[in-house]
Amino acid sequence: REARRRGLNTDLIPNGLILIAIAALIGGRALCTIGSDHGLTGDPDGGAALVREALAIAEKIHDLDDIGRAYACLATVLEAGARIAESLEVSLEGAARMKALGMGATYGGFNLMNAADEMIYLGRWDEAWRIVVEQRPVARGASRLFATQQLAILAVGRGEWETASVVLEELSSLVGRSVEAQFSGPMAVTRVNRATALGDYADGRAIVDRVA
Repeated sequence: REARRRGLNTDLIPNGLILIAIAALIGGRALCTIGSDHGLTGDPDGGAALVREALAIAEKIHDLDDIGRAYACLATVLEAGARIAESLEVSLEGAARMKALGMGATYGGFNLMNAADEMIYLGRWDEAWRIVVEQRPVARGASRLFATQQLAILAVGRGEWETASVVLEELSSLVGRSVEAQFSGPMAVTRVNRATALGDYADGRAIVDRVA
């Protein structure tokens, strides 16, 4: 209103465009969150539709973090709906997209580790092992933690106990004092699986008691 009063109408256009972009950013993130919640609470189809809409917004405004986040959330929602093959396809697509955008070590790696998850579900253990081993050295931040977590899970599942012990120690160091379930939970489960597979039930029970 003040700009109009002073005859500065030309200032309104760029400012208005900035406000539209901010609104789209906030709206896209909200859709991604709401869609994920829907998908994980019994409505995977509705949730997936909302997250796909969030992905389209992120692509339109070229927000790299939100593109990577939307791919990761979409794969998780599809997995929750037992659409594992489709979830794998989305994860691989997301990993390739983020690599093309120069974020292969961060969100690209995270989406690739989601793909490893789905490969494990589908019994494609050798493929999962290969992509985890290839990605982990270049992964950064949360993607490095996720890759280490996946390597530990795979090592225990394959009975590679020495590798599992080394990787679990590294994972413990990366997780630190975090109580976030997405990291501490799988680490505890993998430790329990290793202990019980080796017949050390007392250690397995002790791990459960510590996290219970």
